[in-house]
Order: sequence, then C-alpha cells, then structure tokens
Amino acid sequence: MRIRIVSFGKSKSKELNSIFTDLLSKSNHTGIKVEQIQLIDKDPTKGISVNEIVLKDKKDIKKYFLAEWGKEYSSGEFQNKLSLDLARYTDIDIYVGNAFGWIRDYINAEYISLSKMTYSHEIAKLLLIEQIYRYMDKISGGKYSK
Repeated sequence: MRIRIVSFGKSKSKELNSIFTDLLSKSNHTGIKVEQIQLIDKDPTKGISVNEIVLKDKKDIKKYFLAEWGKEYSSGEFQNKLSLDLARYTDIDIYVGNAFGWIRDYINAEYISLSKMTYSHEIAKLLLIEQIYRYMDKISGGKYSK
C-alpha cells in the first residue's frame, strides 16, 4: 500500500522541503509507504487536465485532486476516508495542482478541499502532508493525532 502526494513544479523553499522530508520519513513506519512526487508542469500558464491524469494511470489507484471547490473533511473524516480507500485500493494518489488549478474535464474525479481559503501549492502540500502524518501516527498508536 502506498500514498503518493503528486505535485507540479518544484518547491522553492528549502525550509518547507525539510519539513516535507521530515514528516514523510516519520510517516513510513506503518507498512504504508508515503512518498512525494514532483512532476514537471507542461504549461505553467494554464490549468492541468484531470482527464489526462486519470486516463494515463492504472485503474486500481484511488485519485484525489485538491481543489478549493472540493469536499471539505475534518481530520477525523479524512482519516476515515483514507482507511476506507486503502482497504479498497492498492494505492492512493493525491494531486496538488499548479497556480491555475484543474481543468474539470473528467466528471467522476474526486475533489477534496483543505479549506474554503486559497493556499499556495506549497502550503497546501504542507497541510496535506501534516494530515497524512496525523493519520499514520493514529493507526500506529502514536500520541500526535490526539
């Protein structure tokens, strides 16, 4: 089982990259591998096609797309969602878009939101990684998630 955080473009902040690496390394002790993938944005001046992503990847991977119009979850609800989806799928990919977001060209895509507020993709990725770390700590019996 694996959770991948897939983002477009490279993080410019060494400090944030250090935090990403630290939280991800602490998350990998539960039997569920958590990793970060950075893709090159083909055209950083426009949104990214969800349809392209969905059609090119394997079908047994659950995909979430971070978007401000997505469904909001509490930490507990998000943890339950991860648990249910990890029971159904071999992998979960969570995509963080570029500054222009997503082209909504795939009807069945699952969009999730961290908040009604708008964040830079680096901050959104940090919040997402922290929530995944919180989930991993909870399932391993740690105290951080309380």
